[in-house]
Amino acid sequence: MTGLCCRAELESLLAARLPLSGNLPDKSAGSPISLVICDVIGLKEVNDSRGFQAGDAMLSAAARQLQSVANDAEMLARLGGDELIAVYTGPHAGHRAAEVVSRLRESSAKPTPDASRNPQLRAAWGEARPQDTPGQLIDRVYASMRAS
Repeated sequence: MTGLCCRAELESLLAARLPLSGNLPDKSAGSPISLVICDVIGLKEVNDSRGFQAGDAMLSAAARQLQSVANDAEMLARLGGDELIAVYTGPHAGHRAAEVVSRLRESSAKPTPDASRNPQLRAAWGEARPQDTPGQLIDRVYASMRAS
């Protein structure tokens, strides 16, 4: 529906890139990793009031919005529900993730007449720690977003 990768693909990529995963198959493994996580604001309300087709359209629009600002991400994925993720790796991963969050916050600050076509995204980012598993990294960045 969104055209983004699924959670299993995301976790597989992170497992291949995180130092303690034991899977260091290529030269990018162990390099800095940053995640941008986005929450589609109001998706439940759209699903409840206008139906799941409208909610699906909102999710698709949110995915396109993320793709437009994070087109250089190593991966774009749907974590599940109303959460979308962009993965950045390499020496400038944190800088690029911070830029994407800033652009998403700017675009979401503008009022929109139809949230199902122009969704607002709450976004945050975080960097992997050497001891992180894929699940720990996702959970920490998710908690950061919820706290902001």
